[in-house]
Parts: sequence; structure tokens; C-alpha cells
Amino acid sequence: MYPASILLRWQWSNRQVTGPVTAAVVGDGGTRFVPLTGMAAITAERLQSGTLKDLLGVYGGLDSGRLIIMGGPGAGKTSAAIMLLLDALRHRAVLGTVEARALVPVPLLFTLRGWDPNRKSFADWLADRLERDYGFLTARQYGPDAAAQLIAGGYLTVILDGLDEIPERLRPVVLRELDEEATFRLVVLTRSDELVTAVSGAHLVGAAALELCPVEPQQAAQYLANCQIDSPSSAWQRLIEHLRHHPDSMLAQALGAPLMVTLVRDTYRHGDPVDELIDSSRFANPGAIEDHLLDRVLPIAYIQHSGRPAPPCTVDEARQRLGFLARHMNDESIRDLAWWQIPRWVPAWPRALTTALVVGLVGELVFGLRGVLRDGFKRGLTYGLAAGLTYALVFGLASVICKGYSQQPGWLPWRRTDIRTPLMFGLMGGLVFGIANGLTAGLVYGSAKGLTIGLVGGFSNVFIVGVAFGLLSRLAEPSAEAASSIGPRALWRKERQRGLKTGLVFGLTAGLVYGLGNGVDYGLVFKVGLKASLVAAFVGMLTNALTFGLGVVLASSTTWTAMLASAQLRRRGETPVRLLNFLEDAHAREVLRCVGPIYQFRHARLQDRLARVREEVPLVQPPQVVHAKSRGPMAWVAKLRAN
Repeated sequence: MYPASILLRWQWSNRQVTGPVTAAVVGDGGTRFVPLTGMAAITAERLQSGTLKDLLGVYGGLDSGRLIIMGGPGAGKTSAAIMLLLDALRHRAVLGTVEARALVPVPLLFTLRGWDPNRKSFADWLADRLERDYGFLTARQYGPDAAAQLIAGGYLTVILDGLDEIPERLRPVVLRELDEEATFRLVVLTRSDELVTAVSGAHLVGAAALELCPVEPQQAAQYLANCQIDSPSSAWQRLIEHLRHHPDSMLAQALGAPLMVTLVRDTYRHGDPVDELIDSSRFANPGAIEDHLLDRVLPIAYIQHSGRPAPPCTVDEARQRLGFLARHMNDESIRDLAWWQIPRWVPAWPRALTTALVVGLVGELVFGLRGVLRDGFKRGLTYGLAAGLTYALVFGLASVICKGYSQQPGWLPWRRTDIRTPLMFGLMGGLVFGIANGLTAGLVYGSAKGLTIGLVGGFSNVFIVGVAFGLLSRLAEPSAEAASSIGPRALWRKERQRGLKTGLVFGLTAGLVYGLGNGVDYGLVFKVGLKASLVAAFVGMLTNALTFGLGVVLASSTTWTAMLASAQLRRRGETPVRLLNFLEDAHAREVLRCVGPIYQFRHARLQDRLARVREEVPLVQPPQVVHAKSRGPMAWVAKLRAN
């Protein structure tokens, strides 16, 4: 177990980012807040300086209810926010009664990703985020606008991270919108320099701006000393003594950020030459030391440890793969890595073609067999080929239409659907299926019969999609019970189950309706008796349920889209096929962290460093097959284990 955390301190910022301290602690108009239960009003003296433990008192007793926590890269802003959030939750939990807790807002942490204030108000964006991240808020028991009521009623405290990570042109607009719309307690996290630039257009009136202080060299030295055994190595002793006796050295400046202190702790072991960081001829400035420490993260994370499974890839492969992800994230100016958004990085047409081929082959096999049994080999083969092409075309197009939806997990079940949505999809599907079915039947049975079959199939499809959407909107109605936190892998499983459920509902609906339609076709078009029509209805139910259900699963599935995108990236040598497994492993090795269902790099500095060195790493090609004859009989076994 590591020693106590580094004691971070803060002070009132002397940068020109907010008004005087009196505007934060003295009521002079605007929205004002009484101290939270069990807390005292904050004074100007208490805002001058303090530690992270004091932030709860500032947050709960601040008259303006607005707090800014700022600092340099790696200064510990996110850690400070998380500690504040946990302290606030603990304070709320110890209150004796439900009535007392109801008077204390619930703190929630959000990043500002995806909000464009020129397109959507802050209240609307925040309500959308609440409904997306906490699906139970959309349960009917809470009414149609539960999230908006929580915001308007002041039942929440909003902690916003990432102001410095949105486009620079939007930052002043965001500050102005927050100043005008935030009527609840608000905490904003940002880098200091970016905030100074942003407030040239607007600022948070009445906000208390607290800036995190650098780690003192003596404190860093003592912390690193506490991490060692009783008799640290000579290299560690030299490093610690250097920090104590040279507080103005480049090493002391580099370790002013808590991130860098923890990287020294995590990437150097007892016998490692940690005193190399003192070498001024090797490290010309603090930035060089910081880059060196960041570069050590992957070699340490992907080293082979005795008694543990071997890493899934080499250090160079990990650097190449993570660097690819970091570069794409930087190109989009994002810090969040959502597995369902990765398909945006590769062309969509190969996925649509793959989906069409899979559904088409299954449709050709199923309908071909059905046609052979009913009409003989030649006509049945023609019918199966035409039906397979029909389904390939329809669901290939459907996968393109659903592309935007399938990049949002739970796009169908968690969104309230009105009559217009199923009607629109039903009309589109009915038109396409009607034409396709008519052409297919026309090729096999002639134009008159083809027209009848096409009309029946088209109207059937309108009904299928409408009913299926209605069923799904009911079956997937969120529960009013609060759901537990969900990680990326758990979300993958839930989305896979949701996709199968979607396909099952559509498949059963299609089977029943098309089975009935098939029986009607036989009775009206082929003039057969009731028994033959019932048999045709049953066969049509099975074949259409299988093909239609599979098509819907593949065309709308978030996980299927992500799997195909991973295969595309693997073909280019960028990532492994099982990308989620790689990301989970990187999380276990503390290269990535999880924020709900989203991955993030351990720190933004690490993401930036990997993106910067990405071009310096040669592309790792897919492994070549090892021929057993040239390497002995155990070569295949060794290769399989390595993969």
C-alpha cells in the first residue's frame, strides 16, 4: 500500500479570471445560496489558501455557489474534483433523515464534450446527458421531463471538467452561457492559461477561482522516500537528496506536478537507475524529464512479470496501437474513447457490404431451400438467389441508414418513440420491400403474380416495423430503479443482448406477419386449398423470422458495427481484431482509466505524448504464419499461444 496521498494545496488565484473575492462571499444580487446543512458560510479569509480537505467547506459555504478549480497540466484538477465529489456524497449520506438529505444537492461530474452552445442551451444539453447516462430518469413513473426538473429545482450540483479541451472559439461562449443559465451550484475545472484566454469574452460572475499550487520539492522528496523500503538504493538516495538540496533544479520543477511525482514512483523500481533524472546533460529542461517519464509508462506496463500471464503484445505494438488511438482522439479534440464511436474512423461501405453479404447468403440459403422444396430445383434456386439479393440490398441499405443511430448505444430502447418514427421506417421499409418482393416474384412467377406478392409484402412490412417499434419501446421501458455504474465491457454485453432482443422482436413480428402474408399469397395467387396455405404460412413464418431477425440485428447492432470496424483497423495493422480486449487489458495495466462506459488515457499528457511519437514508431504488420516444417512440430503450438 502506498503512503498517504501528496498533500495538495490551493490559493486564491491572482490571475484575471474572475471578480473580487467579495463577489463570491457577499450577496449582492443574482442567485445566492445558503450554506449546506452542517456547514458555515465561507469567508474571504478562508478563500485565501487551503488544502483539498478544505474544498468541501468552500463548496458548501460559498454564497455565490460557483467554484473554479484551475491549475497547470498534471496539477491534480480531476483528482481534486473527485475528492470533492466523494466528500460531498459522504456529507450528504451522514445526514440523519431523508428530508435533510433532500435539501443537499447531489453532485455529478460531467465533461463538456459534445456541447456546442451555438446549437443547444446548457439546460437542454445537461438534460440530455442525464437521460443518456442515467436511463432510469426516462421511466414513465418520473414523467416526461424528470431530468429537466432536477436541474431547474436545484437538486443537483454540476461539476464540469474539460473546459480547456473544447475548441478555443467556444470557450468564451460556454462561459457566457454558464454565467447566464447556471442557477445551481457549479464547479468548473480548467487549465489556468486556457481560462485566462477564455475570460476575455466572458467570465463566471461571482465565482471563486482557486488555483492548485505546485508540489514543493521537500514534499516530493519526502513522499518518494516514504515509498521506498527502509534502506533505499544509492540511486534513490541521490535523487531524494538532490530534491531536498536543490529546490530550483530542473528535476524539482518537473516534479512540481503530482502526475510526475507518481510517474517516478510507478515507473522506477528499487534497483533502477532513478538518479539518471538528475543528469542535466541528458535532460536540458523540465519538459525533457516529463517526456522521459511519460515514455516509461508503456515499457513498465507491458513488462513480463513472474507468475503473471504474458502481455498480449510487445511494448512497440502497444505504443503503435495506443498511439494510433491517441492521434485520432487528438484529431477530434476529445479525451474520451468510446468503443461505439470508433467506426467513425474507417469507411462505412465495407461494413455495409459485409452486412449485405452475410444476410444475402443466409437469405439465399433459406429461401432457396424453401423454393426447391416447393417449386423444384431450377425455379427454387432462382427464387432463392433473387430473395437473397433482395435481403442483401435491403439490409445493406438499412445498415447505412442506421449508421448514425448504431454509433449510439441503446439508440432504440432508451429513446421514447412516437408514432412518426415507426411510421417513417415502416413506409420506407414497405416501399423497398414491396418493390424488391415484387421484382423477385415477377422474375419467378410472372408480372401479375409479382405485383400481387409485392403489394402484400409491402403493406406487411409497414405493419411489421410499426408493431416492432411499438413492442420494443414497451419492452425496453427503463425501470425507475437506479442502475449501478456500468463499465465499457458491461455496456458491450448489454448492447449485444439488446441487439439480439431487437432482432428477436423484429424476427418474430416479421415471421408472423409474413407467414400470414405468405398464406394469403398462396390462397389468392396460386389458388391452393386451406391446408396448403397453412403450410405455406408456417414455412414463411420460419424463413422470414430467421432472415429478417438476423438482418435487423446486423444492420442496427452497435457491437456488430464495432466488431467490423475493429477488423478494418486490424487489416491496416493499426489495432488488434479484439479491440475491446486490448482496451480492457490496457485499463488493467493502468494505462487507461474508465469513466463509466468510456475509456480515457491515464492522463491527457500521456495521450498527447503518445500521439506525438506515433509517427516515429514503424507500423507493426500482422504476424506472419509460421510453417511447422521449418520450425519443428511444436511451432504451431507456440504460435497459437503467442496469438
